[in-house]
Amino acid sequence: MERQIVYVLSTNYAGSHFLALQLASHGQCASVGEFHRYRRPAATRRQACSICADDEQCPVYRGLDGVPQRQLFDRVFANVQAANPRVNALIDNSKKPDWAALFLGLEGFRQRYVHLIRDPRALVRRWMLCYETPAAKAKVRRLTTRRCWRHGWSVLRGPEDNVYVHKWAYQNRLITRFIERHGLDARVITYQDLVQFPERVLGDLMAWLGLEFEPGQLQYWTVTHHGSQKPEYMKPPKGGGKFHDLRWKQSLSPEAQQRIPVHPEVTRYLAEMGVTMNDAGLTLHPEWYAPARPDGGGRAP
Repeated sequence: MERQIVYVLSTNYAGSHFLALQLASHGQCASVGEFHRYRRPAATRRQACSICADDEQCPVYRGLDGVPQRQLFDRVFANVQAANPRVNALIDNSKKPDWAALFLGLEGFRQRYVHLIRDPRALVRRWMLCYETPAAKAKVRRLTTRRCWRHGWSVLRGPEDNVYVHKWAYQNRLITRFIERHGLDARVITYQDLVQFPERVLGDLMAWLGLEFEPGQLQYWTVTHHGSQKPEYMKPPKGGGKFHDLRWKQSLSPEAQQRIPVHPEVTRYLAEMGVTMNDAGLTLHPEWYAPARPDGGGRAP
């Protein structure tokens, strides 16, 4: 079977690690974490593997220093297939399209792209926590104004949540335009669909990759994953159930919760993508969330 590279593209804090780990828990897949770290010189690069003593002892990353950028995936495939010859797909959780763009047209690989979209309300909450000081808030406001110059006055003078809504729309549009401009083999999924219906979402993605969904992918913490991983994702969910992060409902002001769903940038982008917003997040499949019919005959029409 041909070798494949799957790039997970998203904003920060969209759940990309969660998705990448589930994909990489398939017996024919392997994680390379946030592989974009290898664009930096070795002297300034952070260690790429979270679980090995150093990268030269890592079965995934060893021997990469000095390898030309366009040959990095060849070397990693050689490393992982030495340990598991069944592996035919690498999962790269670098998130940003500028990294994936460096490998367009790479010979010897089939390249695929998954665009993961998270509820802007969740991202607004998370970015409010990231930019805590007045200086940090002013910096992100200025940067977003430059990037979203058509809406510059609104970004500069509007409420804080408005800044992060524009940041969310800008970053997701970069991914959408990258995929469309190059005619890439891509899929769009939402965080809510992945969390609430993982078997359906992962089953569809694995079929797209020419593989069969394996139930063990849902227990991704039982698999050893090299690369840059978040420690909290390497533990089973508390109580053994699904964890759907809805902390924005407690953190965002009632005014922000009312503004964000009707923000022009949100409604316009979601309409373009065919995504629906509900009380808990974003979905491409609103019929999955329809209430059961009173007669017990399945979903209401």
